[in-house]
Amino acid sequence: MLGWLAEVSQSAFTGEILLADYGHAAREYYIPERNGGTLRRYCQHRTDDRVLENLGEADLTAHVNFTRLAEQAVALGMTVMEFIEQGRFLTHVAAHLLRRPGFSPDPAWLRQFQTLTHPGHLGHAFHILALQKGGWESKAEPDAGRRAAALRRLGMESAPIH
Repeated sequence: MLGWLAEVSQSAFTGEILLADYGHAAREYYIPERNGGTLRRYCQHRTDDRVLENLGEADLTAHVNFTRLAEQAVALGMTVMEFIEQGRFLTHVAAHLLRRPGFSPDPAWLRQFQTLTHPGHLGHAFHILALQKGGWESKAEPDAGRRAAALRRLGMESAPIH
């Protein structure tokens, strides 16, 4: 991911970059309870540490150190805009739809939304890191308070807000 960020920083692209994955800020990522790392195997909707069993029939995953990604992005000239749990992010994004008069989601849609947003499911395990690469010329200055809160959550209080 660090190499990909470097490539994006050199591209002509300007705009917001959203990174979503399992992961934590560094202070949570490096707690003693994770001294064995975060590599896990998912097989038949269950997780375990047997990462070399049933290769090709199970999914392997590892958590992202979002602080490291954010530090690299800042070093490459990008701005940290937000660091938030997926549940809060998606609820904010969907708020206009959920409040629309007459909106009545079907039960399947509602179950899927709740799986993505509920803290006991994916809402707390996944995080969103929002970065901005250039493009300030065409926009109003973004919310410095929101950016400062993201840097605090990431443990980067001394990083420039821009």
